[in-house]
Amino acid sequence: MVHRIAYPRRGELYIFEDTRRVNGYGHSAIGGKLKDSGSRSYRFISKEGRNQTEGGGNEIIGGESKFINNYYSSYESMINSEDISGKYNKMMTIKKLSYREVAQALNAAYESATSRYHFIFSNCFHVVKNALKSIGMYDGGLGTFIPNNGFYNIYYQYKPKKWYE
Repeated sequence: MVHRIAYPRRGELYIFEDTRRVNGYGHSAIGGKLKDSGSRSYRFISKEGRNQTEGGGNEIIGGESKFINNYYSSYESMINSEDISGKYNKMMTIKKLSYREVAQALNAAYESATSRYHFIFSNCFHVVKNALKSIGMYDGGLGTFIPNNGFYNIYYQYKPKKWYE
């Protein structure tokens, strides 16, 4: 007889939304709990638009991305960081994930955040969408290149455990 060890599913993903940014179309970002304790327990990733330096492309063709990829020792230090505090007016928490799923999702988010920026094909919401898609939770839908639409699609599809306004 084979016995399996049941590991508690204490990983969490946090999806952040600022419904006011980008002329009301919104801005999305993602974070997660990677482990119970330690200096790199929490991670936050956001694609912040196009790098506007010389050679950075333009609105039509896109360009090199600006992004945030930071680690934190606690939930409180992440939420109160200058990356998040006061910048988002909505957040949802997806609970009962394994730490492996959270790591996989955040690695997919990082890959998406560092890819070339385009306001339709590779924007801030694609970071969230690709993270959730990597763990089989969400693959998008109509209008999900608009961050606010994608955020609410996730909310109505999954009814996450926590909802903050």
